[in-house]
Amino acid sequence: MTSFLSKKRNEKSYEERLATVPEQTRRNKMYAIKVFEDFVRENYNKTIQDVIKELQMIRKTKDQDVYDEALYGMLQEWINWNEKVGRGNYTIKVLFSNLRKYLFHVGIKTHEQDTKEFLRFGKKSREERYPLSQDIFKQIINGFARSPRIQALFLALGSSGMRIGEALNLQKKDLDFTTKRIKVNINTDTKTRTGRTTYLSKETEKILRPLVEKLDSDDANLLNGKGGALCYIGKYEKENKTNIS
Repeated sequence: MTSFLSKKRNEKSYEERLATVPEQTRRNKMYAIKVFEDFVRENYNKTIQDVIKELQMIRKTKDQDVYDEALYGMLQEWINWNEKVGRGNYTIKVLFSNLRKYLFHVGIKTHEQDTKEFLRFGKKSREERYPLSQDIFKQIINGFARSPRIQALFLALGSSGMRIGEALNLQKKDLDFTTKRIKVNINTDTKTRTGRTTYLSKETEKILRPLVEKLDSDDANLLNGKGGALCYIGKYEKENKTNIS
C-alpha cells in the first residue's frame, strides 16, 4: 500500500523541487532534461519515463553487472550523441552533471567512481579565442532591425556586462532613467545571490526606452514575453541543437 505521504517522482515533481533555486540554474537543469528527452526519442523512439521504467525493471530482475551495463551503456550513447550533434566537451559535462541530479531524483543513481570507470568524455579541445570586433557586433545588431527587443538585449549585454539570465529577467521597475545613463538595479545575482547595479549605453537607451514606455506595469518584463528575446533564443537552440543561455 502506498503511503499518502509518498509523491510520484517525475519531471514535474523535479521542476517543483527547483522552484526555490535561481532562475538561470533552474533553466539549465531543465534544459539538460530536454536534451536527454531529445536523445531518447531520436535513438529509442521512447520517452524518458519508458527508459526509467526499463532501468528499474532490469535492476529488479537482473544482476548488478547487467544493470550497470545497461545504465552506463545508455549514458555513453548519450555522450556520443551529444558529440555527434556538435556540443563541446565542457557543455556535455555540464549537461551530464545536471542530468545526474534528475536521474537521482527519479531513483536512478550514478556513482562517481562508476562514471569515471564506465564513461568516456571527449578530450578538451583548445580553440583560439578572440574578442568580438565592433564591426561584427554592429552587423549582429543591424541584422535584427525588425526585432527591437533582441537588439535591445544584445546591446544591453554588450554595454552593461549583465549575464543573459539577468537581462532576460529585467523588469520596468529595475531601470532608473534619472541618471545620465540608464541605471540597472539587479536584485539578485545568479551566482553570488547579492544585488548589484550596472549602466546601459546611450545606444541601448534609444531602442529600449520606446519598449519601456509601452509597458503599463512596473513589473512587466522588458526583453522577454511573446515574440521577445527568449522566444528567439529557444527557437535558435532548437534549430542549432545548442544552448546559448
